[in-house]
Amino acid sequence: MTGDDMNGEAWLRAVLAAPQAAPDERFVERVRRSVVLEARIARSHRSARRKLVAEIAGTVAVGAAFFGLANLAPGLSFHDLVASSGPALAGLAALTLWVLVGVPQRAPEGL
Repeated sequence: MTGDDMNGEAWLRAVLAAPQAAPDERFVERVRRSVVLEARIARSHRSARRKLVAEIAGTVAVGAAFFGLANLAPGLSFHDLVASSGPALAGLAALTLWVLVGVPQRAPEGL
């Protein structure tokens, strides 16, 4: 072997050798906390999706009930069913408010 080969081998040995410094504990802890936070956020998103699906199903069920009641009597129109001061109108208003308040709002970007 020539002198150049020896230098190449020494350089390769130095490059592939295990690092002399200990691992950065602060960095390792930050990465661990980041992984835990991402898992917690993923669980929160799954829970929010399940809740949203349940609320949508409830809203559809109540809406279908109103639609079914409106079509129950052949000559009865929706305006006859929901009088301007009847309990059905109050229920419809409550359903509308429930939907408006219950739908999660997306946070503005950058917060």
